[in-house]
Amino acid sequence: MMLNMTTQPSTKPLFRFFNVWSKHSSFLSLVEKGWQKRKATGHMKNIWLHLKRLKQKFAKLNQEEFKAVPRD
Repeated sequence: MMLNMTTQPSTKPLFRFFNVWSKHSSFLSLVEKGWQKRKATGHMKNIWLHLKRLKQKFAKLNQEEFKAVPRD
């Protein structure tokens, strides 16, 4: 038997949380609004949907407010 395994180039992380977001004036309201909506019946699926929704909100916040902030 011969196995040929290839590796794919590393992709960027699915989600990164930047601490600077938590200092923004609209951070808490973004989290509260994103967490209030309930769409799924399962608890884990609900958490996943909340985080997915927040990812979009944080990406927009990062693009609008923190695009020029240098990253390490």
